[in-house]
Amino acid sequence: MLSRKKAAFEMSITTIVILVIAMTMLILGIVLIRSIMCGAMGLTQDINEKVRGQINKFFTEGGDVPVHCVGEGSDAPLMPAGRTNYIMCTIKDPSSGKEVTFTLDKITYYPKVGDSDRVDDWARDKEDKKVNIGINQELTVKAYALNVPANVDGTVNIQGKATQGGQTIAYIDLDFTVKKVSGLQNAMC
Repeated sequence: MLSRKKAAFEMSITTIVILVIAMTMLILGIVLIRSIMCGAMGLTQDINEKVRGQINKFFTEGGDVPVHCVGEGSDAPLMPAGRTNYIMCTIKDPSSGKEVTFTLDKITYYPKVGDSDRVDDWARDKEDKKVNIGINQELTVKAYALNVPANVDGTVNIQGKATQGGQTIAYIDLDFTVKKVSGLQNAMC
């Protein structure tokens, strides 16, 4: 009888020790995840501030061009294959406050392989994108949407224009690097 009580007592102490260790691990895990998430949010905030600075730099160095889009310049950003990709443009209108219309003129894909022969079908919206902008307002809009097939890998060039009141205010010439992404990366990102 005494050995049973001793065994039960040892078992309950073992259970308590295991529970304490499990709770400690849970608390440490929560603290670790919280610190990672807080660090990521701080990093995101820093990146957003730097992006806003770059956008303002575009407009101050860009002269009279009131429209700037992702994909301008020498470095072609990544466009993942197998999903819908949105091309963001920023409009800065200091004076007129009129409607801005984005028109997609041409999509070119290099090299000519896979579904690239039907590259014009990549455009999700065939119609022009119209955006109302107020005086002295700055807007970031999804100007174009492309459904890039999963079996392509290369470079895509997008040409279009932005018009305001019937006048062309910017010619848009954008380059992107199209890459296939893995299933895990596609699910996670």
